[in-house]
Amino acid sequence: MKKRTLTVVGAAAALVAAGVAGSAMGAGRHLVTTNPFGGPTGDFPWGVALDAKGNVYTNNTGGMTVTRITADGRRTAQFGGAIDGQPWGIAVDKRGNVYTANYTTNTVTRIRPDGSTAQYGGNTGAGPRDVVLDSRGNLYTSNFDANTVTRIRPDGSTEQFGGTTGEEPWGIAMDGSGNIYTANTGANSVTRISADGKTTEQYGGATGDYPWGLAVTADGTVFTADPPGDSVTRISAGGKTTTRITGRGIDSPAAVTVDDRGFAYVANSDNNSVSRISPDGKRVSRYGGTTGSEPQGIAIDADGNVFTANSGANTVTKIGPAPPTELRVKAASVGTHPAVGRRATLVSSVATDGRVSAVRARCEVRGQRLAKRAQGRVCGIRVHRSGGVEVTARPSCSAGVSIFVGITAKKAGVPASRWSRTWRVERSPKVLCSLPGTG
Repeated sequence: MKKRTLTVVGAAAALVAAGVAGSAMGAGRHLVTTNPFGGPTGDFPWGVALDAKGNVYTNNTGGMTVTRITADGRRTAQFGGAIDGQPWGIAVDKRGNVYTANYTTNTVTRIRPDGSTAQYGGNTGAGPRDVVLDSRGNLYTSNFDANTVTRIRPDGSTEQFGGTTGEEPWGIAMDGSGNIYTANTGANSVTRISADGKTTEQYGGATGDYPWGLAVTADGTVFTADPPGDSVTRISAGGKTTTRITGRGIDSPAAVTVDDRGFAYVANSDNNSVSRISPDGKRVSRYGGTTGSEPQGIAIDADGNVFTANSGANTVTKIGPAPPTELRVKAASVGTHPAVGRRATLVSSVATDGRVSAVRARCEVRGQRLAKRAQGRVCGIRVHRSGGVEVTARPSCSAGVSIFVGITAKKAGVPASRWSRTWRVERSPKVLCSLPGTG
């Protein structure tokens, strides 16, 4: 693990981002792209969160600000006013309010969607490092210097929640039942507090050294990011089994998040990468390309896009499913019915940023595909590929006849795109087909 200073006050020199613009690579069976997202953030972005509209927010610990990047990545600006204290944790509620846990002032700041900025609730326990929200609007902080969790209710009332956690709780998360979990850096442990706050207990066995990041699936499977040991710890649902995951690209992991299928995504702060871990913890693979320098925060949206907050570069990186090959087909509408004895243009042009790899056209009678010779006689299909793509047909009969056209376009490094349409031949006048055979 590289030595780094965790306490940052004032400006720090911005490093050049190490992201690879437009890089694409496989992640299991899925192609993903890795790109810088938006412009420069404030100084030393530590965490990253998203709102319901897809806007991305970072809490900038060095600059004591929050940055917002619009969902399309085109506008990057400070959001709200200055934060009173170093904001180490960040969360966004369903209304678009942004909350930060401010370590040096024992407070939570709320920034409303209009940018108005003020303290939220009363003082937390000493040294709040992270923050999480439940579905009812309650907010919880992990208090690093007090070994406690604070709850702030929607009306602003503030209280300790549950009992004493393990030493130096940093990451905080919640499962689908509302139980609260903390990653305890000074104890190499995880604490679980029941949803009603009545039970506080260690969850699972010992984690790797100094767990910072924490994520929990809906069923209570826990992942911690343990930077000094270059490991991720997985605790199975119910706390029965605790496993350390090492190697295979896991390098000073600072943060972890999970998707709705239970896959964990880990921000590796020393090698500027993201690792993906299967729900059972048995398979680890690199996800996407190189992020910006020293990713410390990570989040994932509903579409599977992963965002990292890169503290060494003051940037955000987006890793997401590669967009498919662009394919635009100009064709007759579904309601068009080719007439017997008349040549109809079914597809007049195809535009793509890749190449057209396949054009399939076939004739069917009452759902049965005809033999090649019969197709030509019944539907008169012609596919023209010189200088473009055009598909025409001249049916000789109408009873139960339909024509299918399918087009595939491919481009290196991204998924193929497919288009298809079926037309029914005009049934009036009704002309029976004389078929030599089907196949």
